[in-house]
Amino acid sequence: MWGTTRPKEFPLRRQLTFVNGGWLEALITQMVEESGIADELMSSLYVNPKLSPKSEFEVDVAVRVGRRLALLSVTTSSGVSQIKSKAIEARERVTQMGGDLATAAVVSLGETNHLARIADGLKRPSVRLFGKDDVTAWTQGDLRTLKAFLEPS
Repeated sequence: MWGTTRPKEFPLRRQLTFVNGGWLEALITQMVEESGIADELMSSLYVNPKLSPKSEFEVDVAVRVGRRLALLSVTTSSGVSQIKSKAIEARERVTQMGGDLATAAVVSLGETNHLARIADGLKRPSVRLFGKDDVTAWTQGDLRTLKAFLEPS
């Protein structure tokens, strides 16, 4: 009689998600869209890999340019350990989804000097790190670093 039920979406939950960091994800999605380079753009994407179906994960922003996949992991954190953890996770997730030719980036509110230290600490610095200076430039219309990351090499 009732069929399948789903929990009701509470607007307050959505608003709290936005306030707690979702705003930056929405902003980055908008910046990628404004760059005009994306053939396909998705945000807040839940992925359930076929090979390990119990390991669902969320991708903040996924971009396809041509046949190349790029993932952007977004965090409002400026802490070194949190950004490094996001970078390691992003590298693993992008490889799961797009193979070795896919690229990943972490967009954070970290300082440039902290990001350089994190990049030096990564064993394979294959994840691009963007900080608050980059985000500020993007919001002012300078999308060069974002486009350079997204464009196929």
